[in-house]
Amino acid sequence: MTFSGEPVSRGSIAFVPEGTGGQPFGESIINGAYKVESQRVPAPGAYKGQVRWPKPSGRKMTTEDGSLQDELTESLPKKFHDETSLTAEIKPGANTLNFDLKP
Repeated sequence: MTFSGEPVSRGSIAFVPEGTGGQPFGESIINGAYKVESQRVPAPGAYKGQVRWPKPSGRKMTTEDGSLQDELTESLPKKFHDETSLTAEIKPGANTLNFDLKP
């Protein structure tokens, strides 16, 4: 999983069924890769993909326990998550779904 050729370092991907049947599922993306474990194999069909890649904004925020942590903001355009244009066809058996996201 890349955005403008850069691997998504720590993000997430979700697949939402386009029609009836099937359940949404998702995984973490680490260093541009994700894997759906065999016990969580989704039903075959058409899905919409939603990719998120939060990055530090440069600001700090106070947590409930009073410590400071980096504020994270979404770095990808909405066309890859909230208003996604990504689609995938899940087939029976093993699937490889790679997305090279471009601005």
